[in-house]
Amino acid sequence: MPEIIKNLSRIDRIRQSRHVCFGEVTYGPGGSCGPRLQSDFQLVVLLTGSAQIQIGAETRPLPEGHGILMHPGQVERFAFDPHRVTRHSWCAVHPSLIDPSLAGALDSVHGPYRVSSSISRLIDCGLKAPVRETTVTSDSMMDHLGLALLAHCAEWDPSDSGEIEPDAVRRARELIDREFHRPLHLSDLARAAGTTANHLIRLFRRHGGLTPARHLWRVRTRQGIELLTRTGLSVSEIADRTGFANPFHFSRMVRKETGRSPRALRQEAWKSDSPHAAAPFAIPDNLVRQDLPFGGRP
Repeated sequence: MPEIIKNLSRIDRIRQSRHVCFGEVTYGPGGSCGPRLQSDFQLVVLLTGSAQIQIGAETRPLPEGHGILMHPGQVERFAFDPHRVTRHSWCAVHPSLIDPSLAGALDSVHGPYRVSSSISRLIDCGLKAPVRETTVTSDSMMDHLGLALLAHCAEWDPSDSGEIEPDAVRRARELIDREFHRPLHLSDLARAAGTTANHLIRLFRRHGGLTPARHLWRVRTRQGIELLTRTGLSVSEIADRTGFANPFHFSRMVRKETGRSPRALRQEAWKSDSPHAAAPFAIPDNLVRQDLPFGGRP
């Protein structure tokens, strides 16, 4: 089926191997693409603007900061924002690279879904891959990045696809993801979200069931657990680096999250027969001790 492209401003970046392609493209106002027959598993992430995506007889909106997974064999057409420039990135993975278990896990994954910082980082790594003649090493790197992205997509919860998360919540979450180790106040999150503190609390409760404060503590706790199981830092150092006032508060939150003490969790993770076992590694000193942020203890 011929592919129709209208008002394509530029292809910003493209990196590819024999089985995987990463790209980033800009469309002018009113741009469109398709109809086309999809041959790959393709994750499309909208960076700016908006889009309406027709898949067969169904049309789905794709707002800024969200992604959608296209499946092989479907006919699709993109209609981009009629008033603004639209920019999106993508990663296409050929079906021959995907094992049956992952393909099965992706069957019910479509979207749109809010794009996590992990997915954004993986796409960025793919787009920044060195430009050189294809080699076994470079192909392997691209293939693994593409499969890692699809594995993240398989973790998307289909029940979250109905109501799209508001931009205010997305912006507040992004600030928490970047700055969880620093003092954050509710007013900081509301300012980043472009709304009032009370309205942000209501939005968070509606889209996730947690207040902004509890979401912040959950992010800090899970980051701390990652350091606990993957590094040799002491509990006190980890508490300092992830925004806790003291190691006792961190320990209490770890126990609440996992049902185990930090010491027991680390011992279990470091057992040689544990599927999570890994040698500790050093991390940069970019997480420094911070005072207790807004909201007190959860």
